[in-house]
Amino acid sequence: MSGSAQPHRWTDRERLGYGEICAAVADPIQRRWPGRAWVIAFLGVLPLVPATVIAIGAVLTVGIGLSGVNTTVVWGFSIANYVWWIGIGNAETLISSMLLLTRQHWRASINRFAEAMTLFAAAIAGIFPIIHLGRPLYSYWLAPYPNTMDLWPQWRSALVWDFWAILSYLLFSLIFWFTGLLPDLATMRDRAQSRLGRKIYGALALGWRGSARHWAVYETFRKTMAALAVPLVCSVHSIVGLDFAASLILGWQESIFPPYFVVGAM
Repeated sequence: MSGSAQPHRWTDRERLGYGEICAAVADPIQRRWPGRAWVIAFLGVLPLVPATVIAIGAVLTVGIGLSGVNTTVVWGFSIANYVWWIGIGNAETLISSMLLLTRQHWRASINRFAEAMTLFAAAIAGIFPIIHLGRPLYSYWLAPYPNTMDLWPQWRSALVWDFWAILSYLLFSLIFWFTGLLPDLATMRDRAQSRLGRKIYGALALGWRGSARHWAVYETFRKTMAALAVPLVCSVHSIVGLDFAASLILGWQESIFPPYFVVGAM
């Protein structure tokens, strides 16, 4: 139709090849110095690190009463942060898993971010139960380990439930994130400029060669992990809800809390 905008048709010269796409993604990572935008963002966030360390140090030095906890059966500010970070991690895992199971090809633009965010969220969430203990030097008592004093965790304690929930969730998320990087790590290995870089990326790539067999095993494993991630998200956040439901405060013993918290995370 005359006068209307015609759709742009890519010519052979305008199409980017596989090597050019890999170069556009990999070369900025392998540069010796990061870009200006990265440096500016890093310097902008850097002052928050000592502020966080000072705040945590103050709570551990003065006591958890500094964060508003004045009884022995509530977490106060710590549990609010704990629930928030667990919810963020669960949402990111659910996003990546559901997009993979539904075969959405455009997920490649956000799955790396979502899976990495899950790791950071789970790691940060694990800090708050330790802060709430008041005596973080005894936090290792939450783990069952052989000892001469026959000390074992109190399995009726919500802190023990949180320990196992965070540990299993963190290990699962780490495996899910790392296995998804294998083809990318192999690409970085092949494009590395230094011998040290080739050795590091080669060790992390676990011998990936991109063969048909490798891709078949890779796809099967990733889909299996994604299918396991959905019930894991529900179980982890259900345990977070039971932190409230199992407390000694009147009015908080509600069986609706686990599904309520799962829906809230989604």
